[in-house]
Amino acid sequence: MLQFLFEISPTVKVLVVFVLIVVALKFKVPLGIAMVGGAIAVGFWFEMHPLAILRSLGLSVISETTLMLILAIALILLLSQSMSKVGQLMRIVTSFRRRFSHYRLSLATFPALIGLLPMPGGAYFSAPMIESVGAEGLSPEHKTAINHWFRHIWEYSWPLYPGVIVGSALSGLSTSKFVLAHFPATLITLGLGYLFLLTRLDSRGGSRPEQGHESSHFFLEILPIIIIVVLSIGMSAILSLVARKWPVALVLPHRTALAIALGVGVLWVWRKNRMTASQELEILKNKKLWILIFTILGVMAFRQLLGDSSAVEGITQSLADRQMPMIAISIFLPFFVGMITGVTVAFLATTFPILMALIAAQGLESHLVSYTVLAYCSGFMGTFLSPVHLCLILTKEYFKADWAGIYRLILAPGILTILAALGLYFLYLRIY
Repeated sequence: MLQFLFEISPTVKVLVVFVLIVVALKFKVPLGIAMVGGAIAVGFWFEMHPLAILRSLGLSVISETTLMLILAIALILLLSQSMSKVGQLMRIVTSFRRRFSHYRLSLATFPALIGLLPMPGGAYFSAPMIESVGAEGLSPEHKTAINHWFRHIWEYSWPLYPGVIVGSALSGLSTSKFVLAHFPATLITLGLGYLFLLTRLDSRGGSRPEQGHESSHFFLEILPIIIIVVLSIGMSAILSLVARKWPVALVLPHRTALAIALGVGVLWVWRKNRMTASQELEILKNKKLWILIFTILGVMAFRQLLGDSSAVEGITQSLADRQMPMIAISIFLPFFVGMITGVTVAFLATTFPILMALIAAQGLESHLVSYTVLAYCSGFMGTFLSPVHLCLILTKEYFKADWAGIYRLILAPGILTILAALGLYFLYLRIY
């Protein structure tokens, strides 16, 4: 009997563990604990030695990716908490709404604006802005859905996102061609988000800002965000140029530029608003920060065990070996891997090499753009809908939302996004 359990296909094993994690969350088990439990279960079920499991858990804690991710999330939380504490977030929203009084526009703009900066967990920064717009009549689940959806509309085509860069490289398409082919997906998700999440809202909803002089200071109030975007992009470009001449610069951790930019943004807010040491210390002692750090550690442990146990590779290979039609493989394989990892680069790194090899083996290179768009959009939607997607986790925690309520709002437009990608697939068969 026990031997039979170990002979189950990798896909079924991971699905069962995934369901157990969801059940644990339903019973209010903290996400960090549920994810660590799921990671250990994956390790044992894929026949890893107990010491190997412990080693993987340890590596997940001390890995450069985890440490830089924790640093970035901590700085995002510090920035949002600081701007909220001194009233700067409210002043940004107030000045914006005096210029553009449309309620729905305000709800969509702030997460989309933050979404231009590809920072991990950035949805946690835009969540307080959604709250400040005056969304008292919206449920926590509706706020979560709006924030999560519009935060990610750019991830299909904004060339600063790692997914776009990696997807372009693995598919063999130039960055410009990749961006151009996927830009309609950004417009489609924008339209679907508006249709499903905003159209039923009163355009005059939310609290109305009083008239005053602050409307002329929108640029000054949003300056920390502008500084972070410009500094992050600028420093990344400079570090890339430096690394070409002095390869030693390559030892700098990934997201170094983002971490520095976020740090400068935090210091700017503290200095500009004359925050006291006691106010700064109060924010640093906020228990939300430490809960989020443990949650991140749990998510990264799950991701580490999926890789070290060869679970993802097993799933990818087993699905590729089933002789499914190429169009079905391009939809299901990236979607499933995106769903279980919650990381765009993870589904790209594990599925795109196999997909590209299958495309070449079947002589379908002339339809490369069509298959790339279909696979990328499907995979990213799996990532977007994943309950281990960091932005979804952080937004849910911020608004104290219910999982079922969130999925009732985002599942239908998510499915339609994949169907729209299928439409783009057939369109590009004629164009390219």
